Amino acid sequence: MNNERSIPKLVDGFKSCQRKIIITFFKGYDKHEVQVEQLTRSVCEMTTYHHGQMSLMLETIILAKNYVGTNNINLLEPVGLYGTRLESGKDVGNPRYLSTKLSPLARKLFHTKIQMKHLNNFFLPQTSPNSPI
Repeated sequence: MNNERSIPKLVDGFKSCQRKIIITFFKGYDKHEVQVEQLTRSVCEMTTYHHGQMSLMLETIILAKNYVGTNNINLLEPVGLYGTRLESGKDVGNPRYLSTKLSPLARKLFHTKIQMKHLNNFFLPQTSPNSPI
């Protein structure tokens, strides 16, 4: 079970919690920015995430970091102090003060029609969302 959560899928490159964050954005927060703490609550409610909110908050912060050496492509845009390269991201702000929004590039990379097609399996507690391929 832990391997399923920590190893990214070959098809889309997401771990299960990252996939849940991105699909939650497409489902409810497509256009505006949202606080990381509020997003975490929404992900837990919409996707039956039950492994702890702090790990989900940290994963959201990782997806939004944009300094050199973090992400190849930024899928979430950071709004607030998400850490610096100098401190290796350890100087990140408290999640209740951080906000993020879906980047325009993420909208181009992931088509909402494809993602919504697989949401039927996504909300069942026993399953994870299917990848678009």
